[in-house]
Amino acid sequence: MTLIKVKQIDWVLTARLNTDVLPLLLLPARRLATAVNIYVTNCKTGQANMRGNTIRIPSWAFNPQVNFCGKGHIQGGLGFVAYYLAHELAHIKAKSNGHGSVFMVSFKELCPASLQWYETIYKPRNATAAGISYNTTIKESK
Repeated sequence: MTLIKVKQIDWVLTARLNTDVLPLLLLPARRLATAVNIYVTNCKTGQANMRGNTIRIPSWAFNPQVNFCGKGHIQGGLGFVAYYLAHELAHIKAKSNGHGSVFMVSFKELCPASLQWYETIYKPRNATAAGISYNTTIKESK
């Protein structure tokens, strides 16, 4: 395993991720998270680094409203952070940087159905191909 230097860690939000966000994920995600180094950082985007077994989640994801990938404002907060963490954990589980079918199978195993709709905003074609729909999953109230 390659040692990864993580910069600009927000220790308060990292602790909150562990206490308030992880319980929102499915059991396989919570188990996987115990074997991965997870940090909330002051960064532009999240990242899963398979070689370093490290995930970073951007601190802005905790904001009540976020402009997700420049595709419009949506509700942020704990549910969004849980989705974001499940997405990054799926990269680790799938051992893939891509968002193809192997990634989507892993994502659906880790992320509660009620939060999967966020993926339809980020990767709409891949999400649709995986059977994830903005219209049929339970969306958080705005």
